[in-house]
Amino acid sequence: MRPKAVAEVIVNLVVSLLFLLVFDMGIYGVLFGTTVSMVSVCIWWETMAVHKYAFNKSAGKFTLKYLRYITVALIGCFISYFLSGLIALEGILGFVAAGFSSVGISALLILFVFGRSYEFRSLIGRVIRR
Repeated sequence: MRPKAVAEVIVNLVVSLLFLLVFDMGIYGVLFGTTVSMVSVCIWWETMAVHKYAFNKSAGKFTLKYLRYITVALIGCFISYFLSGLIALEGILGFVAAGFSSVGISALLILFVFGRSYEFRSLIGRVIRR
């Protein structure tokens, strides 16, 4: 596991310094750099290890689903961010309106993309039964 730790540190330092020094993002740049290193190194590495050594299978299907989930999440974030900027309200009312619009947009996007998937139907079935 030593190569994973080295790769994580290198990615974390490079991305954090990039966001900190080049884009002048301050502490948010460092936090974002840490998030990027975890998503780009840790999750992938550990997924491959678990599938290889515990399941004795390839992580190909999981990786494709993971990429699909990340893509949908990023699209939802960008749409929510753009539409939240269009809300003319300020203060707590604007914050609440932006929050509700973001949740609604995310819910619609998830329903549209994953509504017919086995996992989504299984989740809905479990929620309705309780």
